[in-house]
Amino acid sequence: MPKGQYKNPTEYYKTRAKLPQRKRIVKKYQQSKKGKTAKKKTSRKQLLKRYGLTDESYNKMLEEQGGRCYLCKNSQLGRNLSIDHSHKTGKVRKLLCVNCNMMVGYYERYLNNPDFLNKIKVYVEFFEKVN
Repeated sequence: MPKGQYKNPTEYYKTRAKLPQRKRIVKKYQQSKKGKTAKKKTSRKQLLKRYGLTDESYNKMLEEQGGRCYLCKNSQLGRNLSIDHSHKTGKVRKLLCVNCNMMVGYYERYLNNPDFLNKIKVYVEFFEKVN
């Protein structure tokens, strides 16, 4: 391969290269022009397309929410808000910060599992008493 050109790092995971070598390969790929442009193109465009949104509709939702997370009302300076959606219906709900979006996901996933929620409660309470 000519100098300055890098393969997609996923191709190297199939080899038996040692972990530090793989990390260098991934870092070089990400620093290369191909890696940087590929990363930027996929995130914004694909997310909007996946949820049936356009830049205009996203910006309208953002403006309606005052540029803030719908739940915690914190602004995400320099970052896009996550597009919250129902996993059952696929419909977009609101724009949330990363933390609130993860909490909604956990809530939906573990709401119907009271045993697991109780384990978390016991775990937290145990370590509050110990410390």
